[in-house]
Amino acid sequence: MALPNTSKLIYGAIGTGVLGGAGLGTYYHLSSSEESSEKTVIINNVEKKLQEIGYLVLSSNSEDRLWDTVLEEYNKIQTQEEIFADSTLTKETKNGLKEKCRLALEIDPSNETNYKLAKRWCVKIENIQEMLTRNKYTKLGESSEITNKPKWEEKVSKIKAIEQTQRNIDVQFKNNNEDVGLLEAKCKSLNVDSIKTHSSENFEQHYIQVRDWCATKNDS
Repeated sequence: MALPNTSKLIYGAIGTGVLGGAGLGTYYHLSSSEESSEKTVIINNVEKKLQEIGYLVLSSNSEDRLWDTVLEEYNKIQTQEEIFADSTLTKETKNGLKEKCRLALEIDPSNETNYKLAKRWCVKIENIQEMLTRNKYTKLGESSEITNKPKWEEKVSKIKAIEQTQRNIDVQFKNNNEDVGLLEAKCKSLNVDSIKTHSSENFEQHYIQVRDWCATKNDS
């Protein structure tokens, strides 16, 4: 039986000599609903964590148009807490933002303040649907279609197999034939076409929920 895709991030110190001599850092433990085994990926910095989740991380060499789009939104922000500490509101430059991101992406992801900024301002601006497509996921179709219902039923079963306190999606199942509809309704509420990487603090949570429970990997 395939393991449920909870996509948990589990962090722990990795001493020298452990896991092939890696230095101090963290590790990422992924349980995938599309795979029959678990994998552990070493996470040394913010960049690696963002990539593992599915963001397209921008580097200094990324296309100017991608940086221009981010910078335009960045300079609309009117609250200092929502931008990097040494930025001036509405007056950041492209090279300045690139350098701030370069530094932010090197930091350990357990620094929550830095991570929240990096996931907004150091990645390609996308909505959930665009990010799913780029990572080769397809949203499940309507459960009323005969070919889709078994896929929804499988998702429901996998969620139920997880302890309720450990689930990354909140659906109050009734344990009857309404359960597929409840999950489908939850998926529709996650705004896959509207919220974007920079515009909602819930983007990452919603993306992971949609990826895990409302979509399938194209090559699976």
